[in-house]
Amino acid sequence: MPTPSVPKSNHTARSLIESMSGSRALSSFVPTIDPHTLKTLVDDVGLEDAGPLIAHVSQTQLVHLLDETLWTGARPGDPDKLSVAELLRWLDLWNGLGTGFVADKLYELGDDFCALVFSRLLVVADYDLAPRLLDEHTLAIGRYIVRVRVDDEWDAVQTSVTALWRDYPDFCEAVFGRLSFRHSMLNLFGEDDTAGVLDADASHAHAEGRETAGYVTSVMAGAFLRALKDADVDTLAAETAYDLQTQEYFRRRSQLQASRSYAEEANADTDGDESPSVSDPEESKTLSATEQAELASLEAELAAYRRAQVRPVALLTGPENAKVRDSDWLRVALGRLQSSAEVFDRRMDELTYLSNLVMEGVDMCGDRLTSADAANLVVATCNLGACHDLWLDNREDAVTAVEQMLSKEPGLVRLFRIGWHLLADLPQMAAARLTALFADDAIRTHLAAKPWVLREVDGLLGVPDFEATVAARQFEDARETLKILGIALEAEAVVVLCVLMDALPRFARVLEGEPPEGAVMTYASRNFCTMGDVLAVHRFLDNLGAQVRL
Repeated sequence: MPTPSVPKSNHTARSLIESMSGSRALSSFVPTIDPHTLKTLVDDVGLEDAGPLIAHVSQTQLVHLLDETLWTGARPGDPDKLSVAELLRWLDLWNGLGTGFVADKLYELGDDFCALVFSRLLVVADYDLAPRLLDEHTLAIGRYIVRVRVDDEWDAVQTSVTALWRDYPDFCEAVFGRLSFRHSMLNLFGEDDTAGVLDADASHAHAEGRETAGYVTSVMAGAFLRALKDADVDTLAAETAYDLQTQEYFRRRSQLQASRSYAEEANADTDGDESPSVSDPEESKTLSATEQAELASLEAELAAYRRAQVRPVALLTGPENAKVRDSDWLRVALGRLQSSAEVFDRRMDELTYLSNLVMEGVDMCGDRLTSADAANLVVATCNLGACHDLWLDNREDAVTAVEQMLSKEPGLVRLFRIGWHLLADLPQMAAARLTALFADDAIRTHLAAKPWVLREVDGLLGVPDFEATVAARQFEDARETLKILGIALEAEAVVVLCVLMDALPRFARVLEGEPPEGAVMTYASRNFCTMGDVLAVHRFLDNLGAQVRL
């Protein structure tokens, strides 16, 4: 194979896709991209601009992409459901890739997938039972009448359905037969349970399949994190083994790794000593010399893109001097463990597992965490757990003590569980303190001089009940309430309480010191990482009465 040309210096997804779009080796190259890298490329450039890749993906790659993109929870920690919005993006893309492309892809994905897809997009009725209400959003196909569930979706859905009927009529009719409950569908616009049944079954199968494949699912993450809120901190601190969920996760991981190793050994026995190539050697023989050169260039650019994506988070950077701050104990201890490869690798596996848990199970002000944010959150929370242990034991050589904690299982997992427990109750605690504050007779007596303020406060905290709002995890509503409460609270209190009122409570930087005179109060915050942070918030809540504008 010709020597690869030097890849572009700008190793972005867009530059790589631009290179692919103009290459004659495109159809040979795309199927060689591993599914994870392909998903990263699509995410980076956006699905709508990823047409050159999608047009040539293999069936395995496509299934992986759909599995990763079509399923999402309303918020982290909720069960994943098929996203209609994402589904329509895919249909629009397929419809734009040429006549028959969408029909071929739907047929290849099978009747289970198509039944699920169309159950979310269409109401299907037997022609003889359906009322004759044909309009611009209704279509007669074979012996069925189909109507789009949301009128704005009709163009993409109609194009997809008519293409499938044209190219695979028997398949299309079989799918519609599954969606048409003839014995109960007496009205085209009546109640239809088909979508709900299919969605529930598919959501369960999706979650079960991902767990079996070694992924952390949203349901797993939500259950893990919620259980820590009501746990006993002393019980968590005394754990000497992984919790059952973590044990099961690593057991599955071990089985999968063993299976992959066995498969790789079997392939090695079959292939002899021949080294695998990124591209298929047999296929490359059919390419011209120019195409082989372009293929090699694309492989080199893809390798450069992969290297550019590895942005190591500075998790282990700590001060070099002997005096280490308590916020750095865990980082420094982890850094020391690098001399023991086996132990260090196990802790990094735990870090990855915990990072996936928080990405799947919690959001920050409604936004999902990035992998870097998740990793830093986990390290900070583990450090908080370690500080709790050392705070109780009052050990002098803190870093060495943390290093000993990390020398064996349950390692980071135990420390994270302690730290998360300390954080999980902060929003509810703050809500209770705030409600009790404005129910206090002394505070109400002082506010009586401003009856309109008192009425407003009572309305904000009582209708709907503020504590119930927080308990229901309606944090955006809670934060809006707090901002209006600025009529009765100092700005500092509003800031501290707002950053606590979240699925991921944060430490307000205003508590680190007085802002410069004349400075605007901001909502700047950071992760909790020490017992000092937690105690500072507790002290602030204990003295919340001082923040009332009397």
